[in-house]
Amino acid sequence: MNEDLLKSIENTAQKKDSAAQQVAAEEVKITWLIFLINGVKYALPSFNVKEIIHDMNVYQIPFVPNYIEGLINVRGEPYTVIEPCVLLEVEKKDTKQGHSLFIILNIPGDRICLRIEDVLNFYELPESGLRILKHSDNESFIFKGTINFNGEEIPVIEINAFEMILKKDLCDD
Repeated sequence: MNEDLLKSIENTAQKKDSAAQQVAAEEVKITWLIFLINGVKYALPSFNVKEIIHDMNVYQIPFVPNYIEGLINVRGEPYTVIEPCVLLEVEKKDTKQGHSLFIILNIPGDRICLRIEDVLNFYELPESGLRILKHSDNESFIFKGTINFNGEEIPVIEINAFEMILKKDLCDD
């Protein structure tokens, strides 16, 4: 009887281990936001996006770096508007007259948003689908890596890069 009980316990433990291994083998999926900046596709993990808003007035502020377009007022909270074309060193194309779209970034303790051209899609991909770029320690980087979207390699923006660039330019003497 004791042997039967031990075998039963052993079998139950093996089944639990097998189930745990199967759950671990199922890969975590990330939902990516695919959007346009200046006619080029970029991506962000959706958990880095707090909100997408449109048609907000941008209030310019003096004596800031040229990639800071100004501030927008979102329900009484000021958000710094980053113009990514300046940081990406590309000439900004004219977009639709009077049309503006902003991605409010989900960065704890900071209020930063990106001006974008359009939202294209939400795309789910296994976590391993992100091809991480290698950077040197002292290199300033805007891209975390790339993902494959419909056969096209899409650069993934590293949201912490904007925070680091802002701190470097506004806080350093």
